[in-house]
Amino acid sequence: MQRTASAVILRKSVHSEGVYGRTGVRKIGFSSGRQTAVHCLAALETFAAKAGAADLAMRLDRFDRFGLSGLEFTYRQKERFPGMDLVFYKDYWEFKLSHDLAEQLMLFIGEYGASFMAERD
Repeated sequence: MQRTASAVILRKSVHSEGVYGRTGVRKIGFSSGRQTAVHCLAALETFAAKAGAADLAMRLDRFDRFGLSGLEFTYRQKERFPGMDLVFYKDYWEFKLSHDLAEQLMLFIGEYGASFMAERD
């Protein structure tokens, strides 16, 4: 996690590979498991819904259902969501959250993270 003057940045490892015949265009790598990206977006959607960020939750749900299966992107392409930007890189995704949204995420993790870890163990 990195805090800047304009956002709080979270990184998620997501390997990508080049799209055959399309210079500079990438897609989620088969070996990285598209499922990890799906789980990450679903978790963010759950958080957004619980935090009252209905617009973000709706957009994440739509992006996950309609955009991820055929997602193609270029290096440093940015997808804008309410309160958050998603930037695509070769081996990771960068989630840039507004300070308000990041604060709500910290509270959400504090409230639900401990019980999740206890259930998991």
